[in-house]
Amino acid sequence: MPIFRNDPVQSTTDSTSPAVIAENTNTTPQAGVGVHAKSAAAGVIGESTTWHGVAGITQSKTGGAGVFGAGDTGGPGVIGTSKTWIGVFGETFGTLNGPAGVWADGHQGGSGVKGHTSCPGAFRVAGFHLTNQGPGIFGQGFSSWGSGRCDCHWKLNCPGIQYSPTHYSS
Repeated sequence: MPIFRNDPVQSTTDSTSPAVIAENTNTTPQAGVGVHAKSAAAGVIGESTTWHGVAGITQSKTGGAGVFGAGDTGGPGVIGTSKTWIGVFGETFGTLNGPAGVWADGHQGGSGVKGHTSCPGAFRVAGFHLTNQGPGIFGQGFSSWGSGRCDCHWKLNCPGIQYSPTHYSS
């Protein structure tokens, strides 16, 4: 395998084919990666003027993600920002095992989902049921102040922020 030191490799094309293809043809679970990039700055940058800057697709049936991020030394695993739409978007078409467009687990003292805003009139957390056949937001948990369980569905009536529980059990 050739080694290039202080001699960047560049490939350009004006066709519909990729400028660079990297493929590891080992089909075992121990296969190496197709591309490994490492830098003190960004390891990989993808830019596009018409579609995704970086796309990840998996054929895994054992839980492999199309895109994975990990923050090993304190930073977030994945960050999404947008100047005109949604910073992070999730969508599912699954019907088995409780699928969700976005799933969050809070381990070792962290919240599953947390929302902050500084915009007047904006929601910290918002949920909408598009067919009005279920709650927009559902919460279920065990009390941290003693015993019992609380399953609450709240119906909010605005303006005036009046609320009334439609179901409560302890």
